[in-house]
Order: sequence, then C-alpha cells, then structure tokens
Amino acid sequence: MTDKGNSYKTILGVIGIVFIGLSFNCLSQNPKINAKILDGRTGKMILQGIAIVEDSLENHINFTQIENGFLSIEIPKNISIRLTVNSLGYQSYCQQFQDQETIRNLHLICLQPDTTYLLEEVYVKAKPIYQNQDTLLYKVQALKLPGDQKIEDLLKRLPGITVDEYSGKIKYKNKRIQTVLLDGENLLDQNYSLATKNIAIDDIDEVQAIEHFTENSIINNLGSSEEVALNLTFKKKFTLSNSSNIDAGIIESSLNALQIKNNTLINTPKIKSIINGSFNNIGNNNSSIEFSNVNSDIATYSFLPEKLIPFGPSFLNSDLQKTNRNNQLQLELNSIFKLHNKFKIKVTSARLKDKYSIIQENASSINLPNQSFSISDNRHEKTILDYWLNSIYSKYQASKNLNIEWKYHYTEASLFNSTEQVINSAIDFNSNQNFQQRDHLANVIITSKLGPNSALIYTFQSLINTNDYDLHYLYKLIPPVDKFQLINHRNHLIKNTFQLIQVFIPKILIAETKLDANQIKQTIFNFGLSRYSEKSINLSQTLKGKISKLDYNFTVNHEENRIDNNGHENNYSIFNYSFKTSFPFLGQFIEYRNSKSNKSNYRNYILTDSVFLNSRHIRLDSNLTNIPILYTHTLSLSNSIQNNLYYNFSYRHSKINSDYYQSQEITNLNIIQKNIWLDQSNTMTNTKLEVNFFVQPLSINLKSIVEFTSYQFPNIVNKSQLRINESSTFHLGMGFSTGYLKGFSIQNIFHSYYNAIENNSTLFENFTLRNQFQLFFSVKKIAYRFESQSFQYSTNASPLHFLDFSILYRPEKSSWSIALRGINLLNNTEKKFITISDYGTSSLTNPLLGRSLLISFSYTL
Repeated sequence: MTDKGNSYKTILGVIGIVFIGLSFNCLSQNPKINAKILDGRTGKMILQGIAIVEDSLENHINFTQIENGFLSIEIPKNISIRLTVNSLGYQSYCQQFQDQETIRNLHLICLQPDTTYLLEEVYVKAKPIYQNQDTLLYKVQALKLPGDQKIEDLLKRLPGITVDEYSGKIKYKNKRIQTVLLDGENLLDQNYSLATKNIAIDDIDEVQAIEHFTENSIINNLGSSEEVALNLTFKKKFTLSNSSNIDAGIIESSLNALQIKNNTLINTPKIKSIINGSFNNIGNNNSSIEFSNVNSDIATYSFLPEKLIPFGPSFLNSDLQKTNRNNQLQLELNSIFKLHNKFKIKVTSARLKDKYSIIQENASSINLPNQSFSISDNRHEKTILDYWLNSIYSKYQASKNLNIEWKYHYTEASLFNSTEQVINSAIDFNSNQNFQQRDHLANVIITSKLGPNSALIYTFQSLINTNDYDLHYLYKLIPPVDKFQLINHRNHLIKNTFQLIQVFIPKILIAETKLDANQIKQTIFNFGLSRYSEKSINLSQTLKGKISKLDYNFTVNHEENRIDNNGHENNYSIFNYSFKTSFPFLGQFIEYRNSKSNKSNYRNYILTDSVFLNSRHIRLDSNLTNIPILYTHTLSLSNSIQNNLYYNFSYRHSKINSDYYQSQEITNLNIIQKNIWLDQSNTMTNTKLEVNFFVQPLSINLKSIVEFTSYQFPNIVNKSQLRINESSTFHLGMGFSTGYLKGFSIQNIFHSYYNAIENNSTLFENFTLRNQFQLFFSVKKIAYRFESQSFQYSTNASPLHFLDFSILYRPEKSSWSIALRGINLLNNTEKKFITISDYGTSSLTNPLLGRSLLISFSYTL
C-alpha cells in the first residue's frame, strides 16, 4: 500500500507541475500589430476601414480604425488570435495567428477588391447561397418571403435543411443538428428551437451551416470534428429586442380564451440572453421541452437502461388540430456572460406547468396465434405536469494550451395522470399514476494541448437518475380487481473518457485514440428487488483526413462488457468498426458509410413482479440472450446546394442480429393476458430523394421528397410458428413557394403516406395525406393571411378541411400592431384515424376544439 501511495503522490505531483506550467503566463508588454493596408490590385493605400481582434473562441478583444492606410492595434500576449480587416468594396482579410513571432513580422496587408459587389462600376446582387471553406452561407434577406415572421419560417424552405414540424429539430444533409449558435455562441444547447421559433427573421443577416464544427478552441485547428452546426448571425453586433403578444377571444362559444407571450433578446459581445415566458389556455405548447421525455436530447441519457414506465402521454395538439384546451405556464431563461476573455458562464433555467386532457374512443382487432378478439373502449385521461430544469456551465481557458469546462444539470419533474375508461361498453376501469423524477448530472472536460499538432481531452460524467412511481388501478367488477404498486427506479452512471488527438500530416492524416470506461448500476424496488449492473471498457482508434478531394474516416474499436442482470452474468467481447468516405465525381458528391455497432436496447431488466399501468398501455420486459449488433450501409449522391437545382439521393440498408424475449400485456375485456414474443434478426432499407429547385429572380422555390422504407422483423409469439412480418412505408412530399411580388407570397405543402404491415395470416394497410396552403399579401398598413389544411387520416375516409385567417393592422413606423384571427372556421369537432401493428389494427376517434376567434395585440421594442 505504501508503494502504491507513493506512486499516486508522484503521479499527482507530476500532473500538478504540468498544469501549473501550462497555466503560467509570463509578464511582458503586450505586442502590437503595425501594418500598411494596400489595395491588392493597384498597390494604393486603403485610407478607411476597421480591424477587429478576436481570440480563438471568437471572443472580442480589441478593434480600431484604419487611418490613412495604416493599422496599429495592441493584442494580448501568449494566446492565439484572429485578425479581421474590412474596408468597403474589398473582400475581408481574416487570418489566424498562433505565435508572437508571426505577429511581429506582419507589416503589410493587401485587400482584394470585392467583385461580388463591384464589376466595372455596375452593382451586382450577391448570391443568396455561397460556400466559404467548410461553411455554407444563406443570405436571409435574399431568401425570405413576404409573410415570414420567425427565422424557422425560412429554415423550413432552405435546400439541404429539414425541420421537424412538431419538435423543431433540424437536419442538414440528413445529419442531425445538435447545436444552433447565436453569433458564434452556443446559448441554448439542444433546446435551440426556443431561438428558431422566436427570433424575428429581420434580426438575422445569415444562416451558416458549419461542418467539422467544435466549440473546443484548443482542438479547433486540428480539424478532427465530424459535427455540423448552424450559426445565426445578427445584423447588429448590439441587439436588444422585446416582443409581447396578447391573444384573447372566443373558443367554442366560450369567452375565456387567453394567451400571453413575451420574448426578450439581448445580444452583445459580452452578454447574450433569451428570456421567454408565456401563459395560455387555448391548447398551445409554447415550451421547447419534450413532454414525454424531459432530457431526451442530452446524449448521456442514451447510456441508461430503458425507462421502466414512459413519463406520460405526449402533447397531441398541433396548430390547427387541437384535441383539448390546456392551462400552460412556461418560463425559460438562457444567458451567457463573458466575464473575461478567458472565462465565461452559461446559465439555463426553465419551468413548465401544464394541465390538459385526452378523450379518445378506440376499437381494436387483435390477431394473435391461437386467439383473436376485438375490444372497444372510451377513455378520458387527465394529466397535470410540472417540470423544473436548471443548469450552470463555465469555461475557463487557463492558457493557450489548457481549457477547463464543467457543467451541472438538475432536473425535477412530477406528473399526475388519471384515467377513466369504459371497456366494451360494460366494464368501468380507473387508474391513477403519480410520477416523480430527479436527475443530477455533473460533467467535467479538461483539454490540454500537448504540442502544435496534438491534444489530450479528459471527460468525466456522473448521472444519478431517480424515478418514483405510485400506481393504482381498479376494475369495477364483482368482486372488484384493485391493485396498488409503489416502485422506486434508480440509475447511476459514471463515465471516464480519455481522447488523444494527433495530427501527423495537417488535414491529410489525423489520428484519434479514445478510451471509455463506463459503469452503470440500476435498482428497482417493487414488491421484490431487481438489480442490473454493467461495466465496460471501450478502446477505439480513428484515422481521418482529406487526400486531394477525398475525405475519409476509419474507426475500429474493441469493447469488453460485463453484465449482471439479477444474477444472470454475461461477459461480452465485441469488435466494431465504421468507415466513411466522400469525394466529388463528375461535378457530383458521393458519400459512402459502412459500420458495425452495438444497439443500446440490451440494457433492460427482469422484474420480479409485473407492472400494470392501465388497460390501454403495453408493458415490455425483455430478457436479452445476446447484445444486438447493428450493421449499416449508406450511400448518398448529391450536387452542390449552391445550384438552382439541388438534389440529394440516399440509400440505407441496416440489419440487427439479435434474438431476445419480451412480454407484452394485452387486455381482453378485464383479463390481462401475458404473451411471449421472441424477436429475431431484422432488416430495414430506406431510399430517399430530396430535390430543391430555386429561381432567385422570381423568388420561386420548389422542394420535394420521395421516400420508401421497408422493414422485415420475424418473430415467434407464444411459442407458435415463426411469423415473417414485413412493414413498408411510402412517403411523397412536395412544397411550392413564391414571393416575387412585393408584399405577396404563396406557399403550398403536400404530403402523402402509404403504410402496410403483412405477415403469414394478415395484411393491414392504410393511406393518409395532408395538404397545406398559405396565402399572404399586404396593402399599405394592412396584412392578410389565409391558411387551409386538408387531412385524410385513413384509406377511403372523408378528408377534413381546416381554414384559418388573420387580418393585421400596423401603422407606419410603429412598434405595435393589432390583428383579428380566426381558427378552425369550418368548426371540425372530431377526427378519426387508424394505427396498425403486426398483431392488429385500432380505429381511434379524438374530439377537436371547435371554431375560435381571437383578437391579438403585439408590441415590439
């Protein structure tokens, strides 16, 4: 023990000396840049302009004006800087400097004339979409349409970008966007929809799609990142805006509809903040929080075992289809404070309270081996939820070679759910669920630059997730079936990651070595005790780079995994890999991916007692016989997004090798039937073509998507014969928009879906479609907007038509406006739709909120 103790002390001493050395800043006079500014074509001095100095994090350090062709500006010592010089009519000069010697030798800067804007003294309009190295830039003012209000309105139409209609999540070239920056700052993390849904489009100058993005300034120049981010650049460096909106009026003949919204934006080089608050009882969800899973977008949570019980029902309302009113109060605060060039703090706090209900009629046909039956019920479900999220993040750049980040995230959520059902018009069923969730997530990242071409990153994560369930259900039979269950579900995850980045040949050969050590412990206290634990070590090696115009990325990893699932111990040794390459060919871009990886759904558990929620829910308990392995092949072909005609074709084939058992609880009248599924290896193919046609002079934009997905999943139910289940989906989407005439725009979006599931004995099919038309025009001080949507929810069903309109009056040069809005003017009060699975179909009926008429007052500062 003494030798080990001395060894640990020695190691700690060495680490301490290294960290002190890296953070030591010698005292010396700050250097200056003294340089002439010349026209690169004529050699004449450029008399006017500005120069800006930023650090590698794009933090503002200093700026000055060019006077009579000379630049003189002081810069900090011992840090990497970026110098930007601008002058009207010239291209920007932007250069990164890593050492003081290079800065001292800078005596001459030549600016090239900007031929994008000036050509023989004739003004030429800039391209609305253009490429700058790894960044694609969209000029907002050139691409927006009359009637666009928020930046999300434009994002939905941009080529290469798709926006999820309900969650607001964004993809760029089929890659999910994890970060949306505001003037280079990651203010909102995964809740970026708060910005895209609330920031006025007139505040934004450019949307930038940045490939190979990283927030880590030390490894930024090493070129190792594979992430993609969006950056929204503001027109003004200093922005302070506030928008308030009040809607009041009538819903379904009741004069009690109310919505109050306020959004404040502060954007300065030192402080960035978004404060958003609202109250409404008209069925809107104004929060960026996902109802059914509070922390679904935090990557650390993907390592946890599956939740014992889903958090609660999703929020079903959309803009024109509201199944219920609610009582929502939400407040979200996101702020970044740059206290120093080397130190910043980010604070996030969100509170969401809501109360809503779901009324639904169901008629289901169940077809299982050796038994088939039908069931119907009427269900009224009430939900009360309360979320509270807080996080604090800080970043300290101790020196140009050392960067320290830490984050603490706390979540507290509660949900009460009550259900009243009548089953088969005969049996009454009641259930109550109380749910409490508390999460503590701590995260520390230390990045040290070991040399000009290498860096070491250490990451520590600790997540404690606690869930308490108080469940009660009652079948009103003779005698009644009454059951109470108290459950405590606790997870503890610890992750340690070491990542070494080494650049052997800049941009051509970059190596990453990564070691992950993970430990997961799970306990479930019910009437018995369930325990799950896992220890894993994963070692991976990546080689990446760009040779000529060919990008490549190859990774191999080896994982040792030890699992104890309630005394059932298994040891796994798994070898995985991934390969990606992309290159231009005959003016097109080709990308190919091939990978073998683990599926995380093996992290399940065995319960010592069944858990029943209500007669509608399905409960899954899995006992995996091995770890599922996912094989994927992806091929994509595209051209440049800058073209007027842009296309992206992709083909994906995936296969999961795994056999595992699961139990499903399916209700037949008042009897809970336990059926045993054995799911076997399954395959999926997806083919997708996206085409975008843009004509700038006429402001015409056409966007279409054709997609086909085939999924084959064989299984055995209740130890009967093998069923070969095949599911297929065909999706056709088309969008058209134009805003050529001043104050006038038209948009039309059409989507149709065909779904089918077929097995040995049954074929289930369904066809749905949706069409949305929007017309906007303004005459002087008055703006008119008409919107119609048509839905067909199932094959041979009659379509539902919705109509919405608004008339807005805004005086000239005024900051206020008043509007009259009509919603669901055709007064649809019911929608019917169908869901299908490999063992049955369900016909569902939901009520809809009827006609509403609202007066809206808005004020913008």
